[in-house]
Amino acid sequence: MDLSSFQFIENNIFSETESTVLEFKMITPEAPKRKDQQQQIRKKFWNYCKEYAVAFLNANVSGDLLVGILDEKNKPHYIKGIKLEDSFKDELDRNTNSKLTEIKPKVPVSCFSLHFHPLLISNGKRYEEHYVIQFSVKPIKEQDCLYTTNSGRCWIRRGTENVTLSDEDGSFRAEFKKKNLRVLNNKLEENYEKLEKEPDSPKLILERARLLGDYGESIESQKYYEEYIKLIPGNQTVRQEYASTFQLEDKDQLQKALNVLGIKEDDHKLITTVNSRLNDYMWCINTGVFLRKVKRYKDAIHFFNMALKINPKYRKAAYEKNKTYILLYKKIIFYRIIYQVLDL
Repeated sequence: MDLSSFQFIENNIFSETESTVLEFKMITPEAPKRKDQQQQIRKKFWNYCKEYAVAFLNANVSGDLLVGILDEKNKPHYIKGIKLEDSFKDELDRNTNSKLTEIKPKVPVSCFSLHFHPLLISNGKRYEEHYVIQFSVKPIKEQDCLYTTNSGRCWIRRGTENVTLSDEDGSFRAEFKKKNLRVLNNKLEENYEKLEKEPDSPKLILERARLLGDYGESIESQKYYEEYIKLIPGNQTVRQEYASTFQLEDKDQLQKALNVLGIKEDDHKLITTVNSRLNDYMWCINTGVFLRKVKRYKDAIHFFNMALKINPKYRKAAYEKNKTYILLYKKIIFYRIIYQVLDL
């Protein structure tokens, strides 16, 4: 809201009313000493800034907080102003952005601005050291996250109120899901428009596959992964992503996933490769990790051994191999216990 030409005259009624994008606050310090009064104003003001920054960001609206205007319910919004000594005003102006870095995840300071509007007396003269402070929030492109303060507090702007979101009543999780879905829909629409202009772009096709996967449309996602692999068949990282979209508990689906990775089974015991990736130790490690995920521990160890044969000094291969042996050992012990119970 551009208020640069607006005249804030003491005891006049402000022309606008509170809304989703506008809030009024009045800070009345109670301490008797002047220095303590300024400290109380500082603390309250910075708390208000953090709360309304979080609330406006989570609602994805550009909003303004005006401090120095009465906000009593069902009463006119009289302009009163806040007393700020020059040195204290400079401190607020200088340090407010650093206080806002406490918001998580981090937000560019360019999203916030602070303006000190001089308070005027009815005759048009300035009321010395009295201001209406305008704190403005302009969100960046909506993100799939909810913003919180450093202490974990979270609000969202709804109507003329900031609504608290918390884990206790499930409101934080519910709002996060709604926001995630909204952002995902926006990304899908943007991707669709770009793909219409560049239908053969591997980057856009892969982005489409990943977005559809996030949306839960695994079959549609697989179509775009197939399209991408036809264009760039050698990208093993993407092949792993594609393989992970199959229902690996199902035998036929598992075989499809293995085929995507360039692996086939002979008699369901020996795993061999159908390409020339055996000289690539990173490919062997990635394949081993995938096989471990589907609980094919012995086959996974087979690929980790191949990786170590190519590059014996690569510690990650030894680490993944040991990790798989531990899982295999736990599996063997588990079945031994089951058999013993059944024998009893």
